[in-house]
Amino acid sequence: MIELAMDPEKARQYRASSKPEHEDTCTMCGKMCPMKNMKKILNGEDLEID
Repeated sequence: MIELAMDPEKARQYRASSKPEHEDTCTMCGKMCPMKNMKKILNGEDLEID
């Protein structure tokens, strides 16, 4: 998504300054990421949202 940002360098700096808990999520959703969780559901995996 950084490549699609209006200012990719600013997006990279923001990402570097506010690392998410999990590398494959954003800083806003974390483990509640709807895209990540839906992918897990469709793959038959358990969600770990406790």
